Amino acid sequence: KAEESPKVEGTPRVALVMRSPDGAKIAYLDAARPETALNLFCHCGGGSSDSRKISDLPIRGYRWAADSTSFWVLLSNGADVAFGRLRQNGRFEQMSSGAALRGLGGLAAANDVVAWVQSDPSHHGTIWIKDKADKVYQLLDPNPETIAWSEAWTQEVVRWKNAHGEELQGVLARPNGRSRVPLIVDPYSGWQNRFLNIGL
Repeated sequence: KAEESPKVEGTPRVALVMRSPDGAKIAYLDAARPETALNLFCHCGGGSSDSRKISDLPIRGYRWAADSTSFWVLLSNGADVAFGRLRQNGRFEQMSSGAALRGLGGLAAANDVVAWVQSDPSHHGTIWIKDKADKVYQLLDPNPETIAWSEAWTQEVVRWKNAHGEELQGVLARPNGRSRVPLIVDPYSGWQNRFLNIGL
């Protein structure tokens, strides 16, 4: 019989409530306010029954690491969704490289082998692995034709500041071989920036 999810108190946005592998701790995603990103909270012991926020980083998905003292996470960083280890003291160790949309197919972990789905400027829906030796590599590309499709344009993450001094990020896509092209900026689209081949 499967164990029921642990119960925690939080806002209506509480999600992904999970017990640590050693059974002593409970982590979950929640938001301080309805309009803010989800953060990782933990009932991590230390003599307190209260939960505490692990960090202010906007977490898209997580799994407990096998040691029950850290987490494998996907976190939003503008146009990039980065993968890495988040320590209980809030320190993030990034293991992914290059801007990509990671985790739309979820994040799975078992015995510190972690898998996720990733799309970047040249690939759509690839499956990536972080193995027990902490090596990160592509396991499968089910859509190899997107490499050829993406040769027609160049994509890069660009950053700029708005009138309020806030840094915004986006994906700039432009056709190869042309020096002047129209530019459309939609910084408040209601969904995070995507690379062009994601919708193909």
